[in-house]
Amino acid sequence: MCRFFAWLLVLGIGLTGLRADEPPLTQARDVLALSADQAMRGRPVRVRGVVTYTNPSWAGQYFVQDETGGIFVGHSGNTPPAVGQLVEVRGKSHPGAFAPFINTPEWTVLGDAPLPTALEISMERFASGIDDGLRVEVSGRVRRAFSKSPNEWLLIISSGGHRFEATVTPARPDMPLPTTWVGSLLRLRGVLGADYQLHRRGLAMVRLFVATSDEVTVEQPEEINPYESALSPLARVGQYRRDLAPGQRTRVQGVVVARFGKDTLAIEDDSGGLIIKGGDLGSFLPGDPVEAVGFEGLEDFLPVLQDSVVVKIGEPRGLPAIIRPSVDQLLLGKFHACLVGVEADLIEISERPATDGTGKGREIIMTLQSAGKTFKADFADDGLEKAPLPFEPSSRLALTGLCLAEANAIGRVDAFRLRLDGKETVRVIRPAPWLNPDRLRVALLTTIACMILFGLWALASLRKNRRLKSEIRERKKLTAELEQAKQKLSLRVDERTEELKLQISARKESEVRFKAVIGERTRLAQELHDGLQQGLTGVALQLDTASRLRERAPDQSLHHLELARTLMRQTHADLRSSVWNLRSRSQEDFSLVEALRQSVGRFTEGTSITVKVSQTGEPLPLAELQEENLLRIGQEALTNAIKHSKSEQMEIHLDFSPGLLVLRVRDFGIGFSPAHVHGPAQGHFGLSGMAERAQRIGGSLEIHSTPGAGTLVEASLRIHHPTDAEPSS
Repeated sequence: MCRFFAWLLVLGIGLTGLRADEPPLTQARDVLALSADQAMRGRPVRVRGVVTYTNPSWAGQYFVQDETGGIFVGHSGNTPPAVGQLVEVRGKSHPGAFAPFINTPEWTVLGDAPLPTALEISMERFASGIDDGLRVEVSGRVRRAFSKSPNEWLLIISSGGHRFEATVTPARPDMPLPTTWVGSLLRLRGVLGADYQLHRRGLAMVRLFVATSDEVTVEQPEEINPYESALSPLARVGQYRRDLAPGQRTRVQGVVVARFGKDTLAIEDDSGGLIIKGGDLGSFLPGDPVEAVGFEGLEDFLPVLQDSVVVKIGEPRGLPAIIRPSVDQLLLGKFHACLVGVEADLIEISERPATDGTGKGREIIMTLQSAGKTFKADFADDGLEKAPLPFEPSSRLALTGLCLAEANAIGRVDAFRLRLDGKETVRVIRPAPWLNPDRLRVALLTTIACMILFGLWALASLRKNRRLKSEIRERKKLTAELEQAKQKLSLRVDERTEELKLQISARKESEVRFKAVIGERTRLAQELHDGLQQGLTGVALQLDTASRLRERAPDQSLHHLELARTLMRQTHADLRSSVWNLRSRSQEDFSLVEALRQSVGRFTEGTSITVKVSQTGEPLPLAELQEENLLRIGQEALTNAIKHSKSEQMEIHLDFSPGLLVLRVRDFGIGFSPAHVHGPAQGHFGLSGMAERAQRIGGSLEIHSTPGAGTLVEASLRIHHPTDAEPSS
């Protein structure tokens, strides 16, 4: 509830001020009648009423009620007036998260006044939340009672099929928690308050805020003290009993056999098993003997002891003996919540992420069959590594676990499942045969594939034989024709020899031209890969950043969209330039380290990636071809690191030393195994392209990487200092 009021404070900060041309709303009914849009305008409010409830933890917020209705007064930061004081509240309307309320309030205490008469309403009307902020009177039976703070009690009330919470302030600070109210029928007078669902501005649940315990009347005490009544066998819970009065609690004893979360136990005695639900039950462990007092109820058509108070009644004495009923007996639901042992054949194994909210481990679900009946068993595997299970489909297993019956839509038990305590509770009786269904399926698929391959080979061989026979016949025919033309060929041998020489020369010239075309196409492909793909990578990064900032920082999002447009225009210009002249720069005052810094800025602006660009040594003049290819190698290495390394820290370093230039690009990411990296055969040209560029300028490229230890790309180039050619004195 405090979070609700805090949200109302934050939501009200941006409302407009009072408008002089609007008369103030003077009745709570008028404020509550405003629509959300009307209340958002900040209509002036001046309401006179009696304070019906406040709380020290509400930061000055309270409920006030006049003759037309009750309404909530929002955050002020001041000490609120006391319950029973007559006040005049001035403020502005606010739509609230469920109902309108008075925001930015100021008030004047006019005196004391009796609390308004509580309106007696039905539980259906109470649960609807329509009387939010109004003093109401309802009755219900207490299911649980505990101290929320030294001056605040919390009661869980059940009435008419509904459950709600009632917050009660003791009449005196030293009053003990009235545990005798549990099981009693109470009549309570307090203020109805609503909890909300913010995303849809709707009702989540209702609460009752009781200003003092004097507003609580015990209409009917618990008739029978459950702690003095006879113990009930667990199997008796949920059965027909004429002696069980409405709201009467039941006392049971048993041994804990399983625990689900922090509020659910399964216990067992000689008669059977039972699910126990209560408050904090996280301290109980399997094997603990316990006594539980709670309310009998049904969940999913099966008996359960709800709102239980559970205590340990002795030292742990181990789990009860394992029951080994037949599957037909388990399907009758007689052994619900009991530890049972079952032998069954494993049909299928599946898994899913653990549902405990930790995001670790997995849940194993097994489908089993016994005596022609199919059922499921599951257990949690908390291992950090998904180790293989010691059993496989078609094996015979012996399982020990908690039997949980399952009822159908009409309440009849027709299924069950076993909840196991781990794979240690599963024992293999008969291993799966080697030729199990999975292996048989693989063998059949392999045989079919081999038959298909053999058929294709036979068909290809048949076609080849037919082609060879045809070629043989053709060759025989040609041989005969050649014999007939032998004399003519002898006379023209010199002429034919010259013609053949010319043809060979033409073919060699064609091969040279073809290789030149292939080389130019390869170079063009590298230019397009290094320019277009790197530019599009920068565009993608800026668009991703803009998408993440779209909701919380629209201005920054627009800035990154503009950067993406700029990169796209630059990429378009680079592509057009590559098509026409394949040049990478349009100015003569080119600096390799500055070009690398500009590339880093374009690729990483607005992201969390940090790239350090540095240089050592005296820069030496390089040929344009050398500068162009070194820049492209650096850009490609940076692009690969951004796309694949998952590292947010990178370094680019140029090292000029006498006769040698070394370009190093390092990341601190996940690394990879160079022996298993994809290449041109798989459609990846980045690494091969960098190596070809290094060879093109007479340099070399080395890539050092280990999985988990980052990657270092190192391009080396031998260069000649202008003074190298001068003779030494």
